[in-house]
Amino acid sequence: MRQNPRVVILIDTLVAGGAQEYIAQLGRCLVSRGVRIAVVALHAGGAYETMLPECGLRVVTLSPRRSLLRVFPVLLRLCLLLRREQPDIVHAFLPVSFLLGTLGARLARVPFVHTIVATRAQSASWYLRALVLLQRWVTLYLTFSPWELEGTGIASRKVKAVEIVGDLAPMFALRRDPEFTLPPFDLAGAYPVALSIGRLHVDKGHQYAIQAWQHVLAEWPHARLLLVGEGPEERRLRSLVRACRVGHAVLFAGYRRDLDRLFRRADLVLRTSVNEGINMTVIHALAAGLPLVGFRVDMRKEVLRDGVNGLLVPPRDVRALGSAIRRLCADRAQMERIGRAGRDGIRRYFDLDAVVSFHERLYTAAKQRLDLESVRDMSETMQRFPQLVVGSASSAPSRTSPR
Repeated sequence: MRQNPRVVILIDTLVAGGAQEYIAQLGRCLVSRGVRIAVVALHAGGAYETMLPECGLRVVTLSPRRSLLRVFPVLLRLCLLLRREQPDIVHAFLPVSFLLGTLGARLARVPFVHTIVATRAQSASWYLRALVLLQRWVTLYLTFSPWELEGTGIASRKVKAVEIVGDLAPMFALRRDPEFTLPPFDLAGAYPVALSIGRLHVDKGHQYAIQAWQHVLAEWPHARLLLVGEGPEERRLRSLVRACRVGHAVLFAGYRRDLDRLFRRADLVLRTSVNEGINMTVIHALAAGLPLVGFRVDMRKEVLRDGVNGLLVPPRDVRALGSAIRRLCADRAQMERIGRAGRDGIRRYFDLDAVVSFHERLYTAAKQRLDLESVRDMSETMQRFPQLVVGSASSAPSRTSPR
């Protein structure tokens, strides 16, 4: 008889972001396999409050808005919800959900797992300390970068490797069309069209893309940069656009669900974060066959290799970033080669079914009250990441700083 685990997924906010998209993609597949999921957000609002139900996920919000004064009422509501729902497992994403979820699951006496979606460089110090201090109440930590937890004091037996999830089939099938229209933007005759995608937050580095665009326009006056996302830095970024006098060429697209349409019209994608080597946007862009240009990051799990499936320049060097974009756009053959290499690497490595199956095994083990530490993770697959995605080190050209 098939088990149907009941899962509460806990998250800080439903504002558009990588964790929210991860839950949407994962949840859609798990629901189709009979897993019963309730997504509980600490506070209301955000695009995914309406998007997640479209994926078959039930959404519950605990507070109408974010406020430190509401922490204790939210924790109380969470405890009452867990008592009512009686889930087999609580699975938390993002820092505040980790903190409250640890306490709520402890009181409800159900297993608690936490997916760490940010790198150590992106994480607040209080969160990193809490990960260690509260580990006795945490059943498992799931992470895309298990080596980042080495030496932190977290017991290795509690750490499970898992990959980023995503339905990449539509991206693999996508073909670029320079005549494709993207209302309300007038992109007729625009070249190159670049995308900088992600929450408008300082960590994503959109400010560097804007500054680099001054240098791109010097050679390509019809170049257009679309900033895709929403977030707290929008006002500051708009001020920067005015200061750089690139308002005619840098367009704020807001949050968009139609990434496939954007990729169909784009010529390249920028990765301007200085503290993450891989995220869902990068994976989707590579799967769509788009070349990426970005900063070289000191990350063990780096999805780009300079000259193979992207162009990399020193971190925060906007002049070098602009120069790399200009050189790439002047060589259409190189753009095609890099885009093709990126798509092939992603196709070889990423397996949606494997990620979904891991979570299904984990939730089913919780339903059956088995030892979750014995559930097989994705460590073996992850060890093949460099060879499958970016090729062996010997296949990469020597690094040169494109100036």
